[in-house]
Amino acid sequence: MSLTKHVPQRTCVGCRQQKSKRELIRVVRAPEGEVRLDLSGKAAGRGAYLCADAQCAALARKAKSLNRSLKCNVPAEFWGTLAERPVHSDVEQMDPADVEQTPCRVLRAPDPVTERSAR
Repeated sequence: MSLTKHVPQRTCVGCRQQKSKRELIRVVRAPEGEVRLDLSGKAAGRGAYLCADAQCAALARKAKSLNRSLKCNVPAEFWGTLAERPVHSDVEQMDPADVEQTPCRVLRAPDPVTERSAR
C-alpha cells in the first residue's frame, strides 16, 4: 500500500494539457463580475486555469476559451495584467499570508445576465 499524497490535476484552457494545480495560474470571475488572477487558488467565484506560458495565454485569447470557461467576456486590459504577473516560482516561495495581500489589478467584466436582459 503506497502512502503517496494525492496531487490535484487541472486542465489548462489554452493548451488543454492536464498538469498539477500548482503548475497552473488560476483566473477567477468573482461573484461581483470582476476578472482577476487568483494567486492563492482559493478565491470565491468561477475559476479557470492557464499554464504559466505566454503561448497558452495567446491560445486562450485567440480561441476565447477563457471567456467560455468564465462565462463572461474577459476585458482586453486583463491580458496585459496577465503578462505582468509574477513568476510562478516566486508565488510558490511566498508565505500564504503575503499572497493574499499581493496587489492584483481587478477588472470588471460585463455581467452576462444584465447583458442578456438589455437586449
